[in-house]
Amino acid sequence: MAVFRRNGSFLRFFVEGEVPAADSDEFLKALAENRFRTIENAASEEESLGWISPGDASGSSFLREEIVYPGFTRLRMRLDKKKLPSAWVKIYMDAEIRAKGGRKLSAKERKELREDIADQLLPRVLPSVRLVDILYQANKGRLFLFATSQNLRESVQNLFFRTFGARLIPATTLEIAETLRLSREQAKALERCAPLELGDKRLQRRAVPASPAEQEQSREASA
Repeated sequence: MAVFRRNGSFLRFFVEGEVPAADSDEFLKALAENRFRTIENAASEEESLGWISPGDASGSSFLREEIVYPGFTRLRMRLDKKKLPSAWVKIYMDAEIRAKGGRKLSAKERKELREDIADQLLPRVLPSVRLVDILYQANKGRLFLFATSQNLRESVQNLFFRTFGARLIPATTLEIAETLRLSREQAKALERCAPLELGDKRLQRRAVPASPAEQEQSREASA
């Protein structure tokens, strides 16, 4: 089993829609059809996003034994981005303008020149690489994304929908609590809770009303 991250934050999602069984050929085929494709030598593409196998970062293979485990499915998404250093672009543009006699270029000419320079330089730029781990629990209809940035959240939502036609719905704290095995008293207390915004002064108070037993203890203590 490929190394899995041991710490860090994650986001929870509920899966809305039908997804092929994780151990099926249809599931693996969908991953392969939306696999990561390198832009290392691309002349115009600046970003590439797709699935990879936990054991193969190239995106060229999807082995069932590396993805499917008892109780969960392990996925990994790869996002590569190329960014041209602005200093290099300026150096090349200044050189091209000098070669043209140093005359002032129009906005259209500068734009076209910048695009030509980008086409020359992009194949020589190595992209940044981001590998994002994902755990999918098909039997519970939920997914864990081991990243918290909005950009990565939207990227995995779009990729998952493109791959399986199912939506990833962010899970709120209340919805997560409702999926737990709560006692009758805890469930009633949860129903009385109201959402609080971070920074709300009410956060300094109890978020959950005291139980009857706690209320009785408080009265006895103050008597």
